Amino acid sequence: MSPLVFISYRRVPSAMLATLLAKELQDRGIDVFVDTRNMDGGGSFPNRLRDAIDHSDVFLCLLADTTLESDWVQQEIAHANTKKKILLPIFQESFDPSSAAINKDVQALLDCDAIHIMDIKNIMIDETIEQIADVIKSSVKKAEKTDQSRNPARRMRWTISFVLILVVIAGIILASSRQQEFAAGSQALPSPSSTQTETATTTPTPEPSSTPKPTITPTSTAVLSPSVTPAQFDTASSRGFSTVITVQFAWLRREPNAGADQIALVWNNQPVIPLGQFEYESNYDQWWWYVRFGNQEGWVEQQSLREVVPTQRPAPSVCNYNRVCEYGENDFNCPYDCGSGGGNDTVNTPIPQQPTPTLEPPLCDYDTFCDAGENTSNCPSDCLSSSTTTSQCNFDAICNAGEDHLSCPSDC
Repeated sequence: MSPLVFISYRRVPSAMLATLLAKELQDRGIDVFVDTRNMDGGGSFPNRLRDAIDHSDVFLCLLADTTLESDWVQQEIAHANTKKKILLPIFQESFDPSSAAINKDVQALLDCDAIHIMDIKNIMIDETIEQIADVIKSSVKKAEKTDQSRNPARRMRWTISFVLILVVIAGIILASSRQQEFAAGSQALPSPSSTQTETATTTPTPEPSSTPKPTITPTSTAVLSPSVTPAQFDTASSRGFSTVITVQFAWLRREPNAGADQIALVWNNQPVIPLGQFEYESNYDQWWWYVRFGNQEGWVEQQSLREVVPTQRPAPSVCNYNRVCEYGENDFNCPYDCGSGGGNDTVNTPIPQQPTPTLEPPLCDYDTFCDAGENTSNCPSDCLSSSTTTSQCNFDAICNAGEDHLSCPSDC
């Protein structure tokens, strides 16, 4: 049977690593339990986590700088130590054992041989995961041998089972040899029909009429797309974001929510195209990106993006003058709905005409070249400077004479 590993972690510093580690261990034939509903919160310790630890062979704990501040992680460590599980600590780069709050259960975990993983520098991740898998398998085998040697009753059961298997195999061999002897003796006897010559008339059996088989036409699989697309997010094109961003490891989701349905797995620095940015309403420190990955679109957390991307709050929505101060509206951009007098008079107060939104000018790239889309108004540093050189780039995707990677990066 495959060993079962319980992964203990705190969501904020270790969720992404826990998901990656679970997938890689399963690919190596190791069963994994990882609690995706872990909220790092207080309250009573769930029975489902106790049961999962009881049925596991190895207790693997991801330790980062704030992991031991979680009450649930502390209770998981204590329960695993009480049940005498195999303890395997994994030190992340941010973890400092000297500054950790230590009790007897945490000390028992730290006394075990730890494995260090360079999760921030992203160095030798595959080699470290392979080492973790080898340690898990060898530890479980060693524990099984020790358990068998210490349990006479189990040793006796194994002995009896082995003897029964040998008896069954011997019986099968004896029966097979006797059957062969009987067959040889019957072949030596004369056949009564050998003295007579009979002419048998064979009647051909008509072949059944063939029934045409139905033709199966494969149906194309529909491209999954998010169930909802929030309207309030910045468009990447108007903010000058990169056209392609690589992702280290993330789930492409239908909605900007860590518990939403998963569409596809994006990892190993695969590229995605950012389409927009969104700040999740219930948690203003959680930024999400709406991206295109292949022929699919969905949401990924900003912390999963490998490149550093500028964080911008959603642009204020255009006031809809419905007498309700909604998300994105405030006293400045929508005083009719959010001002001190807003919402008091729904009959006599005339609704003003909605303002026409103005488009932002293209962002100046400050490369001393007056490129396409730049002018003396929106980019005076490139188009008015004495050192300004007019780009010879013709944007034909061919690096022609006079173009180089500085003056014409789109072609060269």
